[in-house]
Amino acid sequence: MAGECISKLLVVIVTGIHVITAADFAANTAGYIGGTSDDAINAVDVAASGIIVLGGKLPDYAPAGITPVELLGGGDGVVIRMSSDGAAVLSMTRIGGCVYDLEIGPEGRIAVCGDFGTGVLLPDASDFVWAKTDIEKGTLDAHTGSFFGDFASASVNMRYRRALSRVSIGVDGTVATMQQPQKYYDLQGNIRPAPYCWVYIYDSGGDLLGSFTADDKYSEDICVDGANQLVIHAGWNPKHHDWGSVQNHPIHVPFMRAHDYSGQVQWADYDWEALDCYEQNHFADSRVSEVVIGADGYLYMAGYIHGGDHLWKLGPRDITDRPNVQIGYDNYTNPVTMGAGIDHAYFCRYDPQTGDILKGQAAIVRENADGSGKPRQSQIKGIDVASDGTVYLAGYCQQYYPGRSSATVNGNSVGSVTSSLPSAEPFILVVNPGWQSRKAWVSFSKGSCEGALWGIGCNNGYVAAAGTIFGGEAITSQAMQSAANSTREGYIVAWEDHEHTAAQSGVASSVFRASEVSAIHIYDIAGRLLSKNGGTEFPNNSVKHVIFICKDRRLVRAKSLIR
Repeated sequence: MAGECISKLLVVIVTGIHVITAADFAANTAGYIGGTSDDAINAVDVAASGIIVLGGKLPDYAPAGITPVELLGGGDGVVIRMSSDGAAVLSMTRIGGCVYDLEIGPEGRIAVCGDFGTGVLLPDASDFVWAKTDIEKGTLDAHTGSFFGDFASASVNMRYRRALSRVSIGVDGTVATMQQPQKYYDLQGNIRPAPYCWVYIYDSGGDLLGSFTADDKYSEDICVDGANQLVIHAGWNPKHHDWGSVQNHPIHVPFMRAHDYSGQVQWADYDWEALDCYEQNHFADSRVSEVVIGADGYLYMAGYIHGGDHLWKLGPRDITDRPNVQIGYDNYTNPVTMGAGIDHAYFCRYDPQTGDILKGQAAIVRENADGSGKPRQSQIKGIDVASDGTVYLAGYCQQYYPGRSSATVNGNSVGSVTSSLPSAEPFILVVNPGWQSRKAWVSFSKGSCEGALWGIGCNNGYVAAAGTIFGGEAITSQAMQSAANSTREGYIVAWEDHEHTAAQSGVASSVFRASEVSAIHIYDIAGRLLSKNGGTEFPNNSVKHVIFICKDRRLVRAKSLIR
């Protein structure tokens, strides 16, 4: 960062910033991570410094110059710390057979869970602050049977899933872990005895505050609201009831419940009976995939629907209520011209103190490049939210999102779509505050790529998403690893979105003229000085620029320039 005080106006130039346009997604890195064995990246988060933390299973991954730290006997499971641009591995910690989930909390401490148990790591992941290895532990096959999958094909079901073990850490350091070690169905289709899920709540020192079990068939996620001392547990249940000529008509009904730190329920949303939904003329499956407390303090849900008559339209606690929270402005955000039995991404905002729904929006891909036609598969598998309300989403999808035909990543064209199942490509969607426009929607398939981004994290303008590529070729750019070493490889995308850092300080971007200041310095994204001529002329080239204007060391305006 460079600065110069001129007539009480401080001009600050921030270098190394990538700007996302409607067609091009500019990433610090997009590339593979993994060894010669089948790998998986299950979780990602970003520290306040921009350091990226990944969790997963990388059996023989050995980055140059890194000596792994082994905790609890080591293993194939990893916690990897990377530089903010994704260009270098800073450290690697090996724990157990697999790390299923992680989240960064106060002072940079890292809450983790896996088949080893649950614990909190120091910010450099060199050791545990505390660890619990004697709890019920989630397994990789916790979801089997006829209802767990994202696609109809059993072979794809085995691919598009993760272990049902989750962890979350609140702003007060409280940690909650959700463990679903039993299958709802056994391999013969028989229903196992309840409970199906265990949740444990610990204080910042690792002392147990409370716990509870749940009989819900599909617990999907938890999050800790440290500001209100709540743990939100969410998922969905298969329900049935006769309707019309159809006997035992099925529907998947979401649930969300807030528990205090002792485990007692404070509010409960949804989880109606099938007949209650049918009597309201709502028949579409509506499932929760992820819940998170955004940096703005609101509760967010990412899930999916199976039609326009979905349950997110209804009041969470009064099924007869119509809160009218749907925000849609085109065919990609409005659940119209829908088809049955296809997953359509949907996300919502809630008041975490009451469970009241505040906003909802679809993220629908279509069968035609112009946005017409029926929807195709889209699922959100990761969500995070900046303090200004910018929503970052990641997952997998088929076919056409807006601008898909001309989309590029660092100038590399996204490959042509593959319309037939089981193909689905990893995507990122960035929704501007207010949800009235998108900043970016892009996928990362170069050639028949199949994969999913399982998580996304944002912090102070740094953003990273990560997941697993199952086949084909993904786009790579400025990558540590430009090719897959196995048929199942980890994948990471990292970029900077500092335009929203300005808004997070309570400052909105605005247009300004060079004549408004006495002098201005302009740098390109590599940090090269392009102009130092009094600010009356901008360089006429194709380089992207970002200029921050400050007064009395307080950011007052920010403007991105793309010449």
